[in-house]
Amino acid sequence: MSPIYHPMVTDFIQTLNRDGLDGLYQRPLQLSLKSTFSATYQPVAGYFDVSKYPVEDVDFLSGSMPSLYNWELFLYIPMMIAGQLSTNQKFRDAQRWYHYIFNPTDTSSLSPPNRFWQMGLFFNTSKDTYANETLPKIMEYLAKRGSNVQLTSEENKIAAALEKDVYEWRKNPFNPFLVARSRTVATQKWVVMKYLDNLIAWGDQLFRQDSIEAINEATQLYILAAEILGERPATIPPRVTPAIQTFNSISGSLNELSNPLVPIEEMVSAVNTQKLTHIYPGHRPSPAPPTMLYFCVPNNPKLLGYWDTVADRLFKIRNCMNLQGIVRELALFQPPLDPAMLVRAAASGVDLSSAMSDMNVPLSQYRYPTLAAKATELVAHVKELGRNFLDALEKRDQNAMSLLQTQNDLDLLDKVTAVKESAVDDAKYGYEILDKGLAIATAKKDYFTDRDLMNTWEELHMVLELASTVMDLAESGAQPVSAVMHLIPDAKLGAPTSIGITLGGPGLANSASKFGTFMGKLGGLIKHASSMAASMGSFNQRKDEWDHQADIAAKEIAQINVQKDAANLRWEIAKKELANHKTQIENMKKVNDLMHNKFSNIELYEWMISQLASAYFQGYQMAYDAAKRAERAFMQEVGVENPNYIRFGAWDSLKKGLLAGDQLHQDLLRLESAYLEQNKREYEITQNISLAQIDPLALMQLRSSGECFFKFSEACFDISYPGHYMRRLKTVGVTMPSIVGPYTSVSATLSLLKSSTRISALAKDKYTRRDNDTRFRDNYEQFDSICTSTGINDHGLFDISLRDDRYLPFEYAGAISSWRLTLPKKFRQFDYDTITDVIFQVRYTAREGGEVLKAIVETELSQRTLDAVQMAEGQTGMGRLFQLRRDFPDDFYRLTRPSRQDAPQEMTLKLTLQHLPYMFVAAKGITATKAAIFVRVRDEYVDDVTVDKLLVSLRPKGTDRGDGLTLPLWNGLRRGSADIKRAWGELTLTVWLAGEQKLPQDALEDVLIVVYYSAKW
Repeated sequence: MSPIYHPMVTDFIQTLNRDGLDGLYQRPLQLSLKSTFSATYQPVAGYFDVSKYPVEDVDFLSGSMPSLYNWELFLYIPMMIAGQLSTNQKFRDAQRWYHYIFNPTDTSSLSPPNRFWQMGLFFNTSKDTYANETLPKIMEYLAKRGSNVQLTSEENKIAAALEKDVYEWRKNPFNPFLVARSRTVATQKWVVMKYLDNLIAWGDQLFRQDSIEAINEATQLYILAAEILGERPATIPPRVTPAIQTFNSISGSLNELSNPLVPIEEMVSAVNTQKLTHIYPGHRPSPAPPTMLYFCVPNNPKLLGYWDTVADRLFKIRNCMNLQGIVRELALFQPPLDPAMLVRAAASGVDLSSAMSDMNVPLSQYRYPTLAAKATELVAHVKELGRNFLDALEKRDQNAMSLLQTQNDLDLLDKVTAVKESAVDDAKYGYEILDKGLAIATAKKDYFTDRDLMNTWEELHMVLELASTVMDLAESGAQPVSAVMHLIPDAKLGAPTSIGITLGGPGLANSASKFGTFMGKLGGLIKHASSMAASMGSFNQRKDEWDHQADIAAKEIAQINVQKDAANLRWEIAKKELANHKTQIENMKKVNDLMHNKFSNIELYEWMISQLASAYFQGYQMAYDAAKRAERAFMQEVGVENPNYIRFGAWDSLKKGLLAGDQLHQDLLRLESAYLEQNKREYEITQNISLAQIDPLALMQLRSSGECFFKFSEACFDISYPGHYMRRLKTVGVTMPSIVGPYTSVSATLSLLKSSTRISALAKDKYTRRDNDTRFRDNYEQFDSICTSTGINDHGLFDISLRDDRYLPFEYAGAISSWRLTLPKKFRQFDYDTITDVIFQVRYTAREGGEVLKAIVETELSQRTLDAVQMAEGQTGMGRLFQLRRDFPDDFYRLTRPSRQDAPQEMTLKLTLQHLPYMFVAAKGITATKAAIFVRVRDEYVDDVTVDKLLVSLRPKGTDRGDGLTLPLWNGLRRGSADIKRAWGELTLTVWLAGEQKLPQDALEDVLIVVYYSAKW
């Protein structure tokens, strides 16, 4: 085992602290080398081979522990973070992390492709490595090693390493990273493909916004992806084919990948070398090899699919299509931003792009009730996830608290063990102390019990005291005798002067003194007797005390014996408590081990929290998106702008998003309440609109080319219901009167290109729309289409159900709209010339604008002579289409076959009020302003009646013919225009050929004239 060591950790930490992530993932840091051994020991080159010592660098290929960390740090971690960011629609942040590995926008002076790789390993990849790690080259090496082909030592080394890699791959067949580490080019392809995925997803997100600014940004991303991909790989047909083999014939030559070299069976015919030179400039085809791999290397469909995807996106952008491939017209500018909303977003910590996305939520195909129910269901799921997430957090904290408490209890028990052991020792020492106390008490009892009243010395003292007392008594007895003797007079034995009795003072004095001395001695004897009595009393008292102490000692002995029994019991208890305490410690260790090793441990709750956190956030995003779509449907159905019921900022990252579901649910309840309050019933109107009346030129275009463009102007509806506003479509049906055969479908496609809605009943200075008019709202995101089958009130649906969960085609689009109607052009199911008209059954809703708005509308329509009815191709005013063969058959016959040979080919169009809608009966004056003339020449006369020969004149009756009009080709017809500017009445049509020649009688198949007119009231 080798110790965990990474030579660059200090450098990584220093760079990270100084320069952040951008500095850590810079290429120079990964390419740096450290020479610690040489710098420290400075070996002499002649004595030490420095190459034998390990190199301290950012290693990726050795398989050592540092190399594993380097793979994780510089590849897998950035890839994982970028992938999560891309999944969460944070494409710009994901690109920043991808650039730490692969940066195709690097403009440094280094040579490509190395300069695009920021990771040191990929930066150092050589061209030979790229060539040797291609699959065909790998298979070729392995196939040659398994055959008789001679290999160089370097090729043998490469082939042996490949065989080892294949062996490891076979042991771990479902570990792609094992293969990728031995074949780094595969890892590089994986990184590039992930980068392309991020670019394409980013571009698609912008493309779906369907605005010019967003599409321009998406275009740059698609172009960057196309530049990374380069030219699409050319498909070159094989020049050789292998000889047909059986398993038995090739089993002996199978290599590690079971793809042997086999002889070539035949040469395919030579290919165009110029094409090959064009594909690979400067390259000439080499002679065919004598052998080839029996099994080819299959294409990578995912990699090739990038070229298809990028080409598809760029094609749609360059051809004015949306992401679904529908051609539409975009607004020049996006809707203005709401600064207050941006301020709220910044205050809530939401980035500008997220706020912009909230403002541009696409319209769903489902109605508000369906979306609201689904959003409520998702919010309930989010709330449940939030509760589970909070439960997991609480359980993790409880588990952590339990672990902490268990560990603390275990530590406390360990410390209490010493106390318990001391208690045992204390009980043991207490018992020993009682033993010592018993010995003392016994000795005391024995001592006091064996004591006499007086010891020998005391007895000797008393004897001596008694002897002394006797002596003193004797002395004291002699004193009275001496006193008496002193009272006896002296006697003289001589003459009268020498013998006689002398009685006098000295004798008396001595006698008295002796008597006093006697009395003193007697007192001394009394004191001495008293002292002896006191001594005896003391001795007796001491004896009583000794007897008492002996009794007490006897009782103490009895008490100590009891205490010894109690101390012995406490000692046993202390030992048992210590044993129980140790058992408790063992039990607590088991509990601690269980707390760490049980399945529902803290690691499980950490995993649950990580999983629930991801699911909770993703669930919140789904619920929030569903709520925003419901709010968008609310806007669409109720007809309001920026309701701001679903507010962003409910997710508080500092609180881990807790209660975000509850806040979102509250917003949904507010939205539901507003929907019930504002979703009021509007006027429901069905109006039939004739294409021949509003735009006869478009009808002509449909009949001739199978496609036409037309508009429903606001005046089309104001004529019938002046004073209404907020006109929004419900359904549009198509009726196409024509002659079709049995079981023949009228295969028409009606597409909505653009729509507008008057959202305000205010007339302001002018009723008609002006530039930047806030009273109108344009809809550039609804591009519905229907396909008809019967052509009779056909709405393009099997069954029209107004309770459908999804919106009906064109529903809630503005009634002021632009349309395209197409029929099959190449394979026509019937004769389009038999289409007499196209009737649109328009069902729409509207709101009452009041009498004031109604008066303004009627006045302005009268003043503007109905020029507010906008026609296709810039035409204004009402128009009436006349098909001469059908509407004026007799006059058309006289036009082609005059009654006299010298008579001109002309006819009179008698225009009456019966040719106009009934509302023009009350008009004060009707003026024919101009006319469009369409001539259809039979095919057999096309060469004779050419464009430069045919002349036509259309004028008020009684006016000069003039020089005539030449009719240029237009969708297979001859088309011209003539100014009339006369009152509605008779018109004269004259046709001839250049040089005043007549047309052949059957040359004209039909003539159609669109007469535009205006009226005053």
